[in-house]
Amino acid sequence: CGYIRFVENKEFVLVGLGLKPLLCGQGLGNILMELLKNECKKRYSNKKIALEVRSFNKRVIKCYEKSGFKITDVYQRDTLIGSDKFIKMEYKKR
Repeated sequence: CGYIRFVENKEFVLVGLGLKPLLCGQGLGNILMELLKNECKKRYSNKKIALEVRSFNKRVIKCYEKSGFKITDVYQRDTLIGSDKFIKMEYKKR
């Protein structure tokens, strides 16, 4: 169905997540984001949550913004399949 990955560093928890394309557009992204935020609160109560997304992925960016994430950086990064533009987003816990 999907996955969530957590990588902790000194400043924040970098999360990676994905959902099978077949399941997109059904509101499952919103549920996944709530699960992600709740799990981060349990595991890393004092840290910001950060994530990276390719800039062309507008639907996912909208989902992240709806969940309270804000864009904090835009940059070019090399990947295994070439260079691409990425957006870093952060969620500051309330």
